[in-house]
Amino acid sequence: VADHIGTSVSAVDLQIVQHNDLQSEMEDRLPNKEECQTLGGELLEKEEFVDVVKEKLQQVSDVWKLLYTEWGNTLEELDTMLEALTFARDAKSADTWITSQTGTLSDAPQAATLDHIEALLRKFEN
Repeated sequence: VADHIGTSVSAVDLQIVQHNDLQSEMEDRLPNKEECQTLGGELLEKEEFVDVVKEKLQQVSDVWKLLYTEWGNTLEELDTMLEALTFARDAKSADTWITSQTGTLSDAPQAATLDHIEALLRKFEN
């Protein structure tokens, strides 16, 4: 996912929703992992296939930890990208607004009357 992060606020927002769906799927599979560990523990108690069972249980545990770590790292990257894109969008919007207002303010006469200043204030309050 991190290699294909969207380039717009809406695209990254959608990716975050999809990424959170992955967490739900991971949680749905948690009972299978726990059952695997329980069955592995029972085999160890019976001292059957001890070396193989220990190795496989460790592999399951390691992969599960890696899965959650990578999921968290990707979510962090998506959140950072969302913040950056939101800032860029808002900054561009502010710049556009400021630029559009500059012309109005620079056209004002040097010796503006009180009525003219109050009219400008009312205009920019909206």
